Amino acid sequence: FCDHLLLIVDDKIVATYRLLAGPKRPPQGFYTETEFKLKDMPVDFNKTVELGRACIHPDYRQKTTLMTLLWGLHCYMDYSDARYMLGCGTLLCRTPNEAEATFKLLEDQGRVILTPGVEPLSKNQFQGDASQGTPDVPQLINLYLEFGAHIYSRPAHDPIFKCYDLLLMFDMQALSPWGVELLDRFDRRLLSRGKTDTAE
Repeated sequence: FCDHLLLIVDDKIVATYRLLAGPKRPPQGFYTETEFKLKDMPVDFNKTVELGRACIHPDYRQKTTLMTLLWGLHCYMDYSDARYMLGCGTLLCRTPNEAEATFKLLEDQGRVILTPGVEPLSKNQFQGDASQGTPDVPQLINLYLEFGAHIYSRPAHDPIFKCYDLLLMFDMQALSPWGVELLDRFDRRLLSRGKTDTAE
């Protein structure tokens, strides 16, 4: 069902994304639906791509790698004629209180758009005390939000991986100014290089 985005440097795979285009999703739906209720999301699922887990080689875990992957996702979205990207963003929090504190910080920053009916499944719900936890927003989630993503639900607890996940969604027609400028810059640099290589 899935495609895979690969970042290759010097003939070595240094980063990957698992991608599931909406029209290819299995009867049980997206993986995200194992944690969140999505049927009331304000999107067309046939125009949606689900981001699976990213895997990046330790030597390449830096912002430039993530920015290059975002450009690759943009190219895949164009290829798939898709508008929305959604998926689970994993927090580094170890306790319910830390997860609550992180969610409250993001909510206070205006990063959250709570949508009626969009919430964790009952088996993934939890309660914590934000006042007793220390917020910790991972670099990848910060970059997603800077790019233009929003959070559409309270966090879910994943008992299998023993972590807490946010429901993130991008509308490629409503990216942040920085996100638009980033894609334009990569388009100019990489697409023009490809044309030059072809001409040679």
